[in-house]
Amino acid sequence: MRRLAPCLLLPLLGLTSTAALAIQPGVDYRQDELLVKYRDGESPAQVRSSFGMVAKRSLMRGRVELLSLPGFTTAQASAELLRQDPRVEYAEPNYRRRKSTFTPNDPLFPQQWGLYNTGQANFVAGGQAGTPGADLNLLNAWDGADNGSASRIGSASVIVAVVDDGVEISHEDLEANLVTGYDFKGDDADPSPGGNGDDYDDDGHGTAVAGCIAAVGNNGIGVAGVAWNSKIMPLRFDYDVATQVEALQYARDHGAKIINASFGGPGFSQTELNAIKDLAAHDILYVASAGNDDSNIDRGQLNYPANYDSDNIVSVASISRQGQITSFSQYGPLSVDVAAPGLQIVTTAIHNSYTTTGISGTSFSAPYVAGVAALIRSQYPSADYREVKARLIESGVNGDNAKQLTIGGRVDADAALDMTARPSLVVKSVTLDAAGNHVLDPGETATMRVVVQNLWQAATNVRISAVAGNGLSIGGGTIALGAIAQNGSASADFTVTVPAGLSGHQYENFTFTLTADGGYSATRSYQDEVGKLTLGSPVSAGFAGSNANLYDEYQAWHVELPTGGAPRYLVIESNANDDVDLLVKRGTPPQYDITVGIDPDSDDDGFFCTSGTASKCEDPDTYIGGDTKTGLERICIASPAAGTYHIVAVNFAQLAAPLSYQLSAYTSNVCGPSTSDSGGGGGSFGAPASLLLALAALLRRQMTRARQRKTAITRAI
Repeated sequence: MRRLAPCLLLPLLGLTSTAALAIQPGVDYRQDELLVKYRDGESPAQVRSSFGMVAKRSLMRGRVELLSLPGFTTAQASAELLRQDPRVEYAEPNYRRRKSTFTPNDPLFPQQWGLYNTGQANFVAGGQAGTPGADLNLLNAWDGADNGSASRIGSASVIVAVVDDGVEISHEDLEANLVTGYDFKGDDADPSPGGNGDDYDDDGHGTAVAGCIAAVGNNGIGVAGVAWNSKIMPLRFDYDVATQVEALQYARDHGAKIINASFGGPGFSQTELNAIKDLAAHDILYVASAGNDDSNIDRGQLNYPANYDSDNIVSVASISRQGQITSFSQYGPLSVDVAAPGLQIVTTAIHNSYTTTGISGTSFSAPYVAGVAALIRSQYPSADYREVKARLIESGVNGDNAKQLTIGGRVDADAALDMTARPSLVVKSVTLDAAGNHVLDPGETATMRVVVQNLWQAATNVRISAVAGNGLSIGGGTIALGAIAQNGSASADFTVTVPAGLSGHQYENFTFTLTADGGYSATRSYQDEVGKLTLGSPVSAGFAGSNANLYDEYQAWHVELPTGGAPRYLVIESNANDDVDLLVKRGTPPQYDITVGIDPDSDDDGFFCTSGTASKCEDPDTYIGGDTKTGLERICIASPAAGTYHIVAVNFAQLAAPLSYQLSAYTSNVCGPSTSDSGGGGGSFGAPASLLLALAALLRRQMTRARQRKTAITRAI
């Protein structure tokens, strides 16, 4: 762009705050562009060059141009300045035009911000209002003909199975869209809530889920579902693997093409995984909620079924009215496929009613995505589950953190329906290796292997590049991966150099750009952590607190115990003003599914789990420091072997304000600081006391359940 002369720069700057054009409120136009008509005989090039502007398009045989404006001015100010030039006939904004969209007449639809976000107010007084457009873009999706009609509202031939606690089959807004289901908990043909002697009022989850998918739309009552002409198959189960597998088999044999699974738990089940893979063999998509324990499940990896490695699973995180991943939602740029609204959702409820004050959780993000999947399968009857999944991911919206914390980002239903066939390149895995400890350390250069998978159309001339923040440098440039067939994969090796001066705990964000022939381009993300401890040198750290950072509840550290010498104990401890727990494992990072802030005396609030397969959810190789609520937690490892010890500090207190803590690792002859050691730490416990504390920790953390649980939440918003 040509640099403006000083004499022209000042008029432009002087008008930037002036409302030069009478623009009606609410009229939308492109802020960095202007349409200019020149008078006959004038040279457009001379006019625009005198103002330091650049032509983007030539219109009407060159008499009108679309100009690109400098970043320091506005369309209004520039138009007023140009209109004063005698060589210009007129200058005006480049007004936006929108599709003529159809709005259903359901009376509660204006409150359904997840379907159409106009900036609706938060249901909680003082809560932040919504961001217009941070939704599933359904008005445009429904109006496929662009004529104000509803032509893409789902086909009655597409059945979505809701595996849950039952669906109220007499509900006024659901009844017309229900097909025959079954109750596998009570073993009868009535899948309504409250069967088998259960309390009816405790079983409203499935009814709310069903409404998100396919509540009848434009019927003048209640709410609208996403696919309000598709069908719901209600399948009641007992929140365990056995009855779920029965339900999945029933859905498979009775025509369901999509399964909604708004539940989860930390126990890995081969039977459950095999049943889901069997659905893939029958071309059935399985949509699972990511969970509500606000952790990165790329690392935790103990949330099933969302965390299973099966290509027909779509894992869904929750977003807020502002388009951000909600504070409770689990996420993962490698493990969670997409995001959808999950906060203060208005949908159907038992007793022929509605959740007019909103209901929250990834339990409701998943059915929104299942509904969009139903729209896709209705629009493209021959599309297999791979194409449906790829359309969901490729529709993902840029511009908010959902794109950085999931594979695809926030689902855009209109884009998913309108896109042409293309590749869908995703990052399947990232492996870091340096000094054999698989973690990043200040001052070192590590090899980062990135595996890329193609979910949809064959891709040719695939290329990948990578960038990182926080001063990390990436070596390798743009790497050619060649052709990747559908469901094929390829890998690229980059070098990552960490600045030597990096200290404390740091989150490291990586962005990968993937391109292929035909104009395909996509960005994918990955997150890692730097947190090196030195033996005998305590470090001060802290959790940002939910008021400042919603995704800072689990911080990864590591410490090296060298060969040589034979310490009696390796002691790792945290000291804080409130409850900070510790997990420690040698050789590999600990796995976990932890509901922070749970009441240890409750049976229903959550999990504290370190193994998906071991008895009682307790990994025998993972040490747990969670025996007190005072902020002093200590783990003593007797006769420790040399190697890398991976540590996870857990913000169990869940304070809104920042929580500082001190973390230290040292060797000692007792379980605690010794005057003969140079190690740090506070307090003093002998070995017998240490064993008692460890036992208390196990008792306090005995939160596991053989049953899976709903992924709705009841916490205050």
